[in-house]
Amino acid sequence: MGFDNAYLKEWVPADYTTFVETGSHYGDTISRALVRFKEIHSIELCEQYYNYCAQRFQEFKDRVFLYHGDSALLLPTVIESVKDHKTCVYLDAHYSCETIESLISQG
Repeated sequence: MGFDNAYLKEWVPADYTTFVETGSHYGDTISRALVRFKEIHSIELCEQYYNYCAQRFQEFKDRVFLYHGDSALLLPTVIESVKDHKTCVYLDAHYSCETIESLISQG
């Protein structure tokens, strides 16, 4: 089961305001989280996906905080920065760094 609105309703208390995820990929989870959370933090290892999300969510830079690097190294710092918030942490990272150009050319 992926991250969706049904998952949020069933498992995440309504008063949680902050969302942290590992693995931004194309930002679809960030997009879903924007509907529900005031603040989103997402860590992405692949530079191409990080750059894609940085561009995609530019208009939400006051709510979406993106980090480029290894979530094993960055997650403790991100968690420390939101320790006073009611936070949902979604551990979804796995390696998937194909080139975006290659995927687009494949349709």
